[in-house]
Amino acid sequence: MIDSLITDHGVPEEEIVRESGHCMHPTFLQHQLDSSLKRLNLDCLDVFYLQNPYEGQGPFNTDNVFFDRLTKAFEWCEKQVQDGKIKSYGLTTYSCFRVKPSESKMHLSVQKVHKVAEEVGGSKAHSFKYL
Repeated sequence: MIDSLITDHGVPEEEIVRESGHCMHPTFLQHQLDSSLKRLNLDCLDVFYLQNPYEGQGPFNTDNVFFDRLTKAFEWCEKQVQDGKIKSYGLTTYSCFRVKPSESKMHLSVQKVHKVAEEVGGSKAHSFKYL
């Protein structure tokens, strides 16, 4: 699957976390959205979720790399809202918002994520709505 994302869909290899198989690159997200819309026979999704972004990326990257990738993913999401492909977006996570802040490489701050959404989409205009 990973190799076909690279060769068939143009996802940059360095954007895929091999250890977890996780990717948030806009090319990958576009492929996933287009596939979902086609399978569901829809023109728009009510909610688009980024699944386990910190669990899949955080332990294998610096915080700077993680937040850079999250920012690019949120920028892509905001564009999809503008294009009428999704109405809003959010994050699904297994544990990163439930563990203690002292648990390094496991905890993700909701406040930091919300700040990224505000910076990308505007303090009140962003479409990041769900956890």
